[in-house]
Amino acid sequence: MADLAKYYTYLMHLPAPIKEAEVNAETIERQSLIFTNGAVAETSVSNVTELFVRASGVRTGYAYTQDLAEEPEQVIKRAYQNSEVVERDGKDQLNTSQTVKQVLKPTQAEHSSFDSLKQQAQICESMMRQSNEQILNTTTTIRADHRSSHVINSNGVNLESHKTVYYANITVMATYNGLDYNASLEATATSLTGFNYTHICDKINNILKYQINPVKLETGYYKAVLDATAGVNIMMTAWQLFSGMKYNDGSSALAGKLGEQIGSEAFSVKNVPNHPLTGYTYDFDCEGSPVQTQTLVECGKLNALMENLASAGERRMASTGNAGRYALLSGTIPTDIIITPTIFYIEASEQSIDELLEKMGDGIYITESYDVFHSINIASGEFSIPCRGVIVKNGKIEDAVTNLTISGNLQELFQSVLATGSDLYIEEFLRQSYAVGSPSMLVDKLHITGK
Repeated sequence: MADLAKYYTYLMHLPAPIKEAEVNAETIERQSLIFTNGAVAETSVSNVTELFVRASGVRTGYAYTQDLAEEPEQVIKRAYQNSEVVERDGKDQLNTSQTVKQVLKPTQAEHSSFDSLKQQAQICESMMRQSNEQILNTTTTIRADHRSSHVINSNGVNLESHKTVYYANITVMATYNGLDYNASLEATATSLTGFNYTHICDKINNILKYQINPVKLETGYYKAVLDATAGVNIMMTAWQLFSGMKYNDGSSALAGKLGEQIGSEAFSVKNVPNHPLTGYTYDFDCEGSPVQTQTLVECGKLNALMENLASAGERRMASTGNAGRYALLSGTIPTDIIITPTIFYIEASEQSIDELLEKMGDGIYITESYDVFHSINIASGEFSIPCRGVIVKNGKIEDAVTNLTISGNLQELFQSVLATGSDLYIEEFLRQSYAVGSPSMLVDKLHITGK
């Protein structure tokens, strides 16, 4: 973790014309092990600290560095100099020590050995192979991320948090009737022994099974069950609908609909600081605002939005602790503060996937979907997503179908949800800055294009 003592001292004595400044340090100490077909294929260790700095006079400018030896004066002055070329007027609002006093005290991150990572990979591979004799190749990745966050500013804010997140991914190739099939699943946990490998194996075996001997499907509207993984893929982009910034500037399809019914009574959405199904947990955001537990959608009604200081200020509200920088995949350094979720998910019910299929009767069970980052329009809500699935008749799974595309409008999809399942699945975003979850969902009508 970066030592910000020198930065804090400088922040308390800012020279004119700098009026306010803030430093956010994000550190990830990572241990990763890849285990392939019974042997360690790769190990790696990394330690990266990113410093995000903003300084304000009339406007606010930003600076970024990974050079911890650089003098605070140079970095903060560089941020201020950048304010002279920004296009937007006004300066960013910063938190004060009074607005963030409710944040919990930090806990120290745990550390692991490569032997312990290897042991978990061996357990995972062994259980996977025992569950399916058709499996030829397995690759298991076990990762331990020791994450530290630190926010300090010239208003006296000084917050620090240390967490450890464990990650497991298993990818397999199996052969059925002379053809090869692939499947993969991931999970996170708060402890190295906290993974449910039985569930992972069962899920992977189903993914494999639902690919075998596909038949053609006629294009049309169908009742459908979206698997939890398909729901996650959709919401991994669709969470932006609930961004206060996008709501305020009209770039969300839900703009102007606060207090209105945007989904069915079976559709509820939350954003929370922690959840037992994921290793991620959040005390405060990159502005130092405490992360709130929110019910964004309750029984279909849009009740709230995710806010940072800027978006909340536009509507004279308090931040919900959703300031972030890494929202989507990008090759640029994200110095600007935007809105990101923490742990964002559709609420589950007590119905099993079998009960959802039985309730559907005849329809399509969408088992996998792909390419979501490029196939959802947040401004219009329109989506078109490639996927695969299985035909269901009288509640029973029959033939596999592949090369499908589901399409429509997100709000219409939310309104067509008849029921959710009990199988809530939460997955980390690829940049590890937030997590998104969904249970399986039974929907009344879904347009599916077959090939």
